[in-house]
Amino acid sequence: MAEDGVKYSHAALHRELAAAAEQGLLSRFGGPWAVWGSVIRDGQVSVNCTRYGGEVTDPVDFSQAEIAMRRDIQPIIQVFRSAHPAFARCFLQETATTAGYRESREFNGDYRLTGDDVFDPPAFPDTIAWGAHPVDRHLPGSSGQQVQFLTKPYAIPYRCLVAQRCPNLLVAGALAAAEPQAFATLRVQAQCMAMGQAAGTAAALCAGTSTPTCQLDPGALRTALLAQKAIL
Repeated sequence: MAEDGVKYSHAALHRELAAAAEQGLLSRFGGPWAVWGSVIRDGQVSVNCTRYGGEVTDPVDFSQAEIAMRRDIQPIIQVFRSAHPAFARCFLQETATTAGYRESREFNGDYRLTGDDVFDPPAFPDTIAWGAHPVDRHLPGSSGQQVQFLTKPYAIPYRCLVAQRCPNLLVAGALAAAEPQAFATLRVQAQCMAMGQAAGTAAALCAGTSTPTCQLDPGALRTALLAQKAIL
């Protein structure tokens, strides 16, 4: 996509998929994100494209999502074959074992990261990681997407990992406490790894000093993370 000058999803493939959806050949789609270099084997790409708007906590609805998205895969392949010469002879090698999902139940943390925190970042005294991924919100009822690119990174505070009502429970990654707009950027891999490092380090410090997670000195946690060469 970078070589084609495309900043996010592939525009030409998007147009062809939209036409196929209008014709009823597939239900809906995302992106598509078909990125060269996303797989380490030559001649292969991972494709993020299927979409279903439903309730992941409902097992029946989640099963319907699995069925609908797997049904859409072959029509999507046909669109790719006809829409771009790079995919003229493409074929499906494998799919994910189960559907991924964006949001379900929300964790109640000591602090809930907000959209304002992302776009106008405050200086949190307990910052344990930074984020910079675009605010990327998929619209579950359609093939649409809302993307807002950030001009500067934002801070992620330790309190987003600390459970409000469950003593000594720490979470990390896509479980961290955040409102939907903030979650749309917080959820991705780089931030998840950084939060995981922070949560693990915090757990070790608390266990070593018999300190409840809610009473951990954020300065001590940041010092330990900096010693591990974390970016703070």
